[in-house]
Amino acid sequence: KCADEFKFLCDFLTSDDGKKIKISQDTFALFDDVNKSIGMFNELFFNFSVDKAKEFGAHRKKVMKEGFELLKKKKDDEKIVVHYLINIESMVFDMFGPYMALVL
Repeated sequence: KCADEFKFLCDFLTSDDGKKIKISQDTFALFDDVNKSIGMFNELFFNFSVDKAKEFGAHRKKVMKEGFELLKKKKDDEKIVVHYLINIESMVFDMFGPYMALVL
C-alpha cells in the first residue's frame, strides 16, 4: 500500500497538472523525512531495539506535525503532494503496530 501511494504521487506529478507544480524546499524536506521513516522502520524490522522504537515514534510525531503545518500554508496543487506524503508516513507507522505485536 505504501508503494501504491508513491506510485499515485508519481502519477500525479507526471500528469499535466502535476508538471506545473513548483515544489518548495520544505516539501522536499518532508519527502526526505518520510523516506527516513521508511529506513527507520526497515532498521527496526531487522534489528529491533526499544530505543530505536522510541526514536521512530518521536520521528513520526515530528513528521506529522510538519506535514499538517505544510498543509495549512501551501497553496493549490502542492497540498496534494503534502497529502500523499502524510498518507505514506501514516502507513509506514501503521505497519509498526502489528510488528510490535510479533516482537513482544
